[in-house]
Amino acid sequence: MTIQHRIFIVGSPRSGTTLLQSLLAAHESVQGFTESHFFDKGFFQSRLTRRWCVRDALKSRIASFFRENPSTSCCLESEIVDALSGNAEADAATLVGLFDRCAESQGKTAWLEKTPDNVRRVALISGVVRNAVFIHIVRRPVETILSLRKAKAQWGRNNSWFRCFAHWYSAMWYTQRYASLSGHFVVTYEDLTANPDGVIRLLLERLGLPWEEELFEKRVNATQGLVRADEKWKANNFSHIESRAPVSDSLLPSWLACIVRRVSIYDQLRELSLKASPEASK
Repeated sequence: MTIQHRIFIVGSPRSGTTLLQSLLAAHESVQGFTESHFFDKGFFQSRLTRRWCVRDALKSRIASFFRENPSTSCCLESEIVDALSGNAEADAATLVGLFDRCAESQGKTAWLEKTPDNVRRVALISGVVRNAVFIHIVRRPVETILSLRKAKAQWGRNNSWFRCFAHWYSAMWYTQRYASLSGHFVVTYEDLTANPDGVIRLLLERLGLPWEEELFEKRVNATQGLVRADEKWKANNFSHIESRAPVSDSLLPSWLACIVRRVSIYDQLRELSLKASPEASK
């Protein structure tokens, strides 16, 4: 079985990446994984040389990936760890090879890796994955910032208003940097929840994958295999997909609401996003 599609979902955390992942991973041809964090936590770019370097944390991320994904039974964890050389590009290629083997062992022709902060590792990934596809999902700032603040508290991380805004804005900046390049697609959370059928149909068409009528019926089962028991912040991904009215920026501190009103990057990216007409879902 030859892998034909290697897909990465990226963006700001709490912007709908898990929802999009569950819909695409429900496809018969696609193998989904839990968030590997291989690239965002396992590699960094030297500020001095601009070269990619490998972190010691990569080995622990590999161990977690083997515990969380039954498809890894096709190979040995020690085999993957022993293959690491300390060369960033070679080690990244080894990890991509692991994804390939896991998908092939399940009879799939495509795989889907979803780690939101990989939006900062696009340069590394695209350098070792030929014809990689990146799906960037973006969400309105107020909702994302509020959700990030709540989630970061659960993660035990700094959830100051400024940190949450910076995390969202940084992801949007990277998306804007790559949005017009071949192999990159932008989807908004708002369009996905308002017209999930149409957006997914259009995405599958762009990816070269056939439409499947039972995709939405299989979404919840697919989500169960992608979300760990301790990821309580992802619980709403098991419920019905629904579009919600915009949240008022009055829920933000006044200084942050003022900044958000002046930032236009979301609106700019929405203009670049895939547009699915309501008729596309009929």
